[in-house]
Amino acid sequence: MALRRLGLSLSLLLLLPAARQAAAADHAALARRLVEATGVKAGVCVHLGCGDGRLTAALAQQGSFFVHAIETDRAMVDKARALLAAQGLLGKASVEKAAFHPLPYADDLINLIVIGDLGRLQGAGLSLDEVKRVLVPNGAAILGTKNPRIIRKPRPKEMDEWTHPRHGPDGNPVSLDTLAGPSPQLRWLAGPLWGHHRGPAGAVTASGRLIYILREAPLGTSIVPRFFLTARDAYNGMLLWNRAVPAVKVRYGHSAAVAPGALVAWGDRVYVVLRPTAPLAALDAATGETVQTYKDVPSPACVLYHDGMLVLARRRDLHVVDAASGKLLWKRTGTLSRARNVWTVSAAVVGEDNVFFLQQTGRKGPVALVGTGLKTGKERWRKNIRSLLPTKTGVPALVSYYSGLILLRDAGGVHAVSAKDGGLRWSRAGASGYVLGLRGLVWVQSKGIPKDAKYGWIGLDPATGEQKAQVGVPKRLPKHIRGKRILDGQCNFEAATERYIVTTTRMSLVDTQTGEFHNTMITRAPCKFLLALPANGLLYTFPKDCGCYPCLRGTLAYSPAPKNAAKPSNTPPLEKGPAYAASVPATPSDDDWPTYRHDAERSSSTPGVVPAPLGGIWSAEVGGKLTAPVVAEGKVFVASVERDQVHAVDAKTGRLGWRFIAGGRVDSPPTIHRGLCLFGSRDGWVYCLRASDGRLVWRLRAAPAERRIAAFGQ
Repeated sequence: MALRRLGLSLSLLLLLPAARQAAAADHAALARRLVEATGVKAGVCVHLGCGDGRLTAALAQQGSFFVHAIETDRAMVDKARALLAAQGLLGKASVEKAAFHPLPYADDLINLIVIGDLGRLQGAGLSLDEVKRVLVPNGAAILGTKNPRIIRKPRPKEMDEWTHPRHGPDGNPVSLDTLAGPSPQLRWLAGPLWGHHRGPAGAVTASGRLIYILREAPLGTSIVPRFFLTARDAYNGMLLWNRAVPAVKVRYGHSAAVAPGALVAWGDRVYVVLRPTAPLAALDAATGETVQTYKDVPSPACVLYHDGMLVLARRRDLHVVDAASGKLLWKRTGTLSRARNVWTVSAAVVGEDNVFFLQQTGRKGPVALVGTGLKTGKERWRKNIRSLLPTKTGVPALVSYYSGLILLRDAGGVHAVSAKDGGLRWSRAGASGYVLGLRGLVWVQSKGIPKDAKYGWIGLDPATGEQKAQVGVPKRLPKHIRGKRILDGQCNFEAATERYIVTTTRMSLVDTQTGEFHNTMITRAPCKFLLALPANGLLYTFPKDCGCYPCLRGTLAYSPAPKNAAKPSNTPPLEKGPAYAASVPATPSDDDWPTYRHDAERSSSTPGVVPAPLGGIWSAEVGGKLTAPVVAEGKVFVASVERDQVHAVDAKTGRLGWRFIAGGRVDSPPTIHRGLCLFGSRDGWVYCLRASDGRLVWRLRAAPAERRIAAFGQ
């Protein structure tokens, strides 16, 4: 009988690993089916009601997701975290103890939501309205895993894209996005924190993706930096792909060797010239892979997309090709491309199914403004610039098309030419700076208007050029946000929405309806680039290298205040852990280094005796990117930043002791005080553990509300 029982026990022991493998395979197959059913393969995935975490782990291995799971049961949270740690998935996935209502996420943040037991979660307060709130436009939620039902969130009609360097092929840098506006909070942030003096070599957004060319190099190094064409999810900043582009030496170090006007995004395609003199390439916007190369036309300095056609302009010529087939439709020689100034000047503009450009006959011949049918190449009209405009010297800059007008700018002011027949409609002498078409008016910068403003804009009637409105920037501004460099065009370039003009070097906004000045003071834009890119209900800014102003740094997306913002609690939530009443104070020692840089004064000095000479005693593999260590009570304490962990290691032997997993990044060393281990986590909570064994004593939510955003891919 004993032998039979022993044989049965051995059989069960042999079957357990096989059963676990079969269960893991089942969850992997389920995760694969769920992802394939939605077609969402990248971004942020949320698993609501994760249980023991097995499906969470399987989802983290599908596509290119960061997976965030929520469960209300503390024991299940601990079990799921241990499973993720055992499979090496911390950093790609994390689990938090949180409520299902409201969901702890910013609006429009999550690409895919998986709900295992919808009935249980609805009983715990989950609502489908809350699920839709946190989904990104075109994001999907799976309701139930046995008989799944998929719901999708439509893209709001109030959102707009920014497909060209100057918004669209018309060259008018004004977004039709009515959701983007004064932004008091972050939606997402990503690296690098510091950038090039001249900012990105291009930035566009289409189909929920933000695509830009930016430098990535260690700060303070003299090595030639690397530049990448990068695509991120426009709503949460998760990296989708990047491709290296060559660098070139410029006045301020190095820049990307890519024409800034040769980057356009439209639908599921990215049109870009990846290196000097190379032909235009069409990339798959989802993967970054090249799907088409336009070898039969010269490498362009400026690219415009309209109605299935590509306008490719250089200083010497202009070609129009069919975007799908690459077939040349027509071309012109002698065009004047101003590609180096794409943020303020257009090589060509498109409007009313026509393309308008400046053309010069011979090297020093007369310059004409030409209107040509985009599809046919048939010339509609041609006007000699010198006889057309009141200013008789120099070549004007072609600015944009707006409301039936081609807008040009020169030393004499701003000129409006009819797109229908090429006749001059009006000129505005003294107008300077940028030209914006919004709210049915043509807005131009003007000094001394209004009288009580530092500088301002006047809104002109497109038909007559008469002034109809005016707004301004207050005279009394702090020194660090004065608009001199905006007004004289030295530093940044303005953009706008139909309601707001983005101005001053600190991303301030002026309401063109009310005249109200919104001084956000959040950040400053990189030089020689747009102050902000308004699209997808957000304002995007990019890294800069200036150290003249304390501000948020990195690739950033700012969102307006939520409509139904959670009210901060007057009493921060406190959760008591199993070791709450059982902590034992310890006696500090002179040999301790209990906090970052030793003490609260950050003195970086100790009264303890350091032996000489020094030599290695032990090393321990903890894993991941580590913080600085602290030492107390015979242990070394260190945090694994991106794996959400705090580790305790025996100071004499290097033997790994306890490990605690938090709900988010732990990017600073813990502090050891009287037998307690204290640290903060990016989940918004301050943790207190028993230093001897890592058991939770308490945790206190320091964040004002439960609102997760995306940061550095997590």
